[in-house]
Amino acid sequence: MGRMVDGTWQVEEAGTPNAGGRFQRPETRFRDTIAPGTRFAPEAGRYHLYVSLACPWAHRTLIFRHLKGLEEVISLSVTHWHMGAQGWNFAPGEGVLPDTVNGAEVLHQVYAKADPHFSGRVTVPVLWDKATGSIVNNESAEIIRILNSAFDGIGAAPGDWYPAPLRAEIDAVNERVYATLNNGVYRAGFARTQEAYEEAVVPLFATLDWLEERLSRQPFLCGEAATEADWRLFTTLIRFDAVYHGHYQVQPAADPGLPGAVGLHPVALPAPGHRGDGRSRPYQAALLWQPRLGEPERRGAPRPGAGSGPARQPPGRAAGLTAPAPRQRADIARHAAASEPPAATAVGPS
Repeated sequence: MGRMVDGTWQVEEAGTPNAGGRFQRPETRFRDTIAPGTRFAPEAGRYHLYVSLACPWAHRTLIFRHLKGLEEVISLSVTHWHMGAQGWNFAPGEGVLPDTVNGAEVLHQVYAKADPHFSGRVTVPVLWDKATGSIVNNESAEIIRILNSAFDGIGAAPGDWYPAPLRAEIDAVNERVYATLNNGVYRAGFARTQEAYEEAVVPLFATLDWLEERLSRQPFLCGEAATEADWRLFTTLIRFDAVYHGHYQVQPAADPGLPGAVGLHPVALPAPGHRGDGRSRPYQAALLWQPRLGEPERRGAPRPGAGSGPARQPPGRAAGLTAPAPRQRADIARHAAASEPPAATAVGPS
C-alpha cells in the first residue's frame, strides 16, 4: 500500500499508525455531488465508477448502483482483488473490468489525472466524471446517497433508501456502526499497541451486542423496512468471519453467534418501503458483487511477483497483540449503554 505525494506515488506501510499506535483513517479528498444546476449535472452515460470487489466501502456503491438500476447509466471498472506495491491495479484476473475511460493500469493514475499535484491515499470507490475529466467523489457514504437520488427521473429505478422521516435515526445508527464496526475492524487490525487494540475491540463487540438486541425486536435497523443503514452494516458483516475475525485478529468475543443479524440475509430483504416476505427479488443479485470468500483459487492468477517474498502476517498478529481478557457481560452492557448514539448525527467519513 502507499500514497501519493504531490502527484507522485510513494510506497509505505499499510495502516500507518499515529504515535500511540492507533490507526487513523485519513479524510477523503473529493467531496462534490451530482445535482441539477451544478458543475456535475445528472446525465446518463456521463459518470464512471471505479471499485474493488475486495473493498467493503466500494461494495456499498456496487449494491446501490444495482438497487437503483443504474448499470446502463453509470459505467464500471473493477480493479484486481490484490493490492500490490502500486496500490489498486487492473492486472488481468477474474472479475477485473479494465479502465475503458482513462486507460489506467493502476488507480493512482486516475487520481493524478484528476489532480496532478494530489497528495493522499488512493482509495476506492471513485465516482468519475467523463465530461470534465475529474473525480466527483471518493467518499462511499456520499456516493451511495448520490446514487440513491441523483438519477431519479433519468433512468434510475424507484426506491428511496434514505427516506426523510427516518434520516435522523439512520444517521445516528450510521455514526455508531461506522465508528465502532465499519472502521472499528481496521482500528483493531492495524493497532500497534495493546492499548490501542483494546480501545477498538471492546466497543466493537459492544456494538455487535447492541445490533443483536436491536434486530431481535425489529426486522431492520431502523424499523420495518430496509434502509441505507442496513446496507452499510451488511458489507462489513459479510466479511467479518472470513476476514476480520482471523486476519485482523478481531476475536475477543466468547459467543460467536449473532442471531439478530439474519435479518440482513438477502432472502429476507424487501424493496424499500415494504415489509419482508421471504421472497427473493432480482435486485438481490447485488449481494453477489463481492469477492469469492473461501475460494481464493478462483480469483484469477496473481500478477507476476505477487506471491513472492515472505508471507504477510495478519496486522494484529504481526504486532504481537493478543485478545483482551474476557469481560463480564455486565461490563459490555454498561459500555454499550454509555455509547448509545444521539438522536441525530452527521455521517462520518468512510
